[in-house]
Amino acid sequence: MPRKKHLLKNKYCKNSNLTELQFEMILHTYIWGHSATEAQRIIELVSHKISRPTIETYFLKIGERLFKECSPLVMQMLIDSQPGHHWSYKDYKELEDYYVGEYWKLINENLDYRSYREGGVILPSPVIHELLLSRKKLFRGFPIKTFKAHLGYALYLLLMIDPDTDLSECDQSASRESQIYEAGIKRVMIRLEEEPL
Repeated sequence: MPRKKHLLKNKYCKNSNLTELQFEMILHTYIWGHSATEAQRIIELVSHKISRPTIETYFLKIGERLFKECSPLVMQMLIDSQPGHHWSYKDYKELEDYYVGEYWKLINENLDYRSYREGGVILPSPVIHELLLSRKKLFRGFPIKTFKAHLGYALYLLLMIDPDTDLSECDQSASRESQIYEAGIKRVMIRLEEEPL
């Protein structure tokens, strides 16, 4: 007798006990910059209880996916920002390791972005620095093993705040910031449908 086809409970992530609604709520709270504890309180108001460690796990998975998606674009921005500079990097992986390491050093040692950049270090944007500082404060610091997930969040927000963002499908009564976040969340959900976590 043939096996029944297994239906996915959640089209956004494989092997998950979360419903699509619960995952969407985790994604919304992540994009809006809430901590896992705040997200847990918000989600409990409208859904079943989800543990804080589970929310943290999904926050890190989402951040790592955003890093993977945004990193090539940021590396291209870095290369384009230095037209006279001849890159000695053999491939993108070395360039990625370079800017991740430099941002880690900048954030971890509480260095000033402007003076750090004047010292010859090439970093794409002060906005990323500010977003990482706010996340560091919100999360009371973060270890290097989760740094790429936090950097993914900052990179995604930098790329999401694009003046050409199509906001036609968003709630027109909402603020521009809310419309941009809503459009960004929809883009992430579409990408996760194509390639689940």
